[in-house]
Amino acid sequence: ERVMREALARSNIYNGLHQVYADLGPFCVSAMHVEADAEDGARAYVFPVGSYCLAAGPRGAVDTIFREVSLTVAQLVELFGLERCSETVKRHHEKGELDQRIDVTHAIYPRTDFVEGQLGPRGKRFASDWWESSQPAHAGFLRESGFDAFPVLCPRWTRTGEDVYGTGPGFDAIGDCRQLQLLERRAAQAADK
Repeated sequence: ERVMREALARSNIYNGLHQVYADLGPFCVSAMHVEADAEDGARAYVFPVGSYCLAAGPRGAVDTIFREVSLTVAQLVELFGLERCSETVKRHHEKGELDQRIDVTHAIYPRTDFVEGQLGPRGKRFASDWWESSQPAHAGFLRESGFDAFPVLCPRWTRTGEDVYGTGPGFDAIGDCRQLQLLERRAAQAADK
């Protein structure tokens, strides 16, 4: 217990959980990726609501996430190596345009070709694929790896039936928020007149 508490305190997981709880009230869903980190032991990445799509397995648990992320050329080269990047990224790198942003897709999903005990990505139950969104598959594929367990925490406020996304207080407030926005707009129009 002491070792676990020290490991969590060294990482940013507590800060990430705070963001997760903040998303649950208004949006009723959140996603936080936790992975091993050489410096902190573990590192948490909270994904902004609206930047990802979720899917659930037959037991109703989330087991798939596709997300869009914008990375700089410098970040791409550091994460994946220049040789894995597309010609577009290589050109930006050669010109010194390291702050140029590139859209990347990251997908984590159950591996259909999983082989128990095999080394490499096929030996992991969950695939983790990265590719440049604007490139054809053969030109922009950055990395194929995997995880033994689904590494993304996807809490939902409450789930109805087979719904993948949660429902809760945020959904109850949508009508009131829209009505308030309309009243404010009308008040501004009245003041203009």
